[in-house]
Amino acid sequence: MCLYALAKILLIVFNVVFWLAGAGTLGVGIWLLVDPKIQESVDLAGLQIYEAGAIVLVVAGSIMFIVGFLGCCGAMKESTCMLGTYFGFLFVIFALEMAIGIWAFVSYDSVSSLN
Repeated sequence: MCLYALAKILLIVFNVVFWLAGAGTLGVGIWLLVDPKIQESVDLAGLQIYEAGAIVLVVAGSIMFIVGFLGCCGAMKESTCMLGTYFGFLFVIFALEMAIGIWAFVSYDSVSSLN
């Protein structure tokens, strides 16, 4: 019983931190998209990739926010549905990481020849 309670508390604490990090990332991404001073500087410099980076921050922050919320609330309420959705998200993220790693390993020569 003690290990079960410890695992539950650790899952809650980890997901609260992950949820707050997602909120911070989402906030920074939105701030970069809407701040007129930053937009003016980007327009002067002629950076096209800047807006794409800010959008990536918004998307990544949103996903982190949702996953952290599902993990935290699912562990606190012991909701099978929330924890199952949390596991599904983690599984998809892990599968994407594996796919990108395999792709990078297979196409290593073509990437290194660009230098």
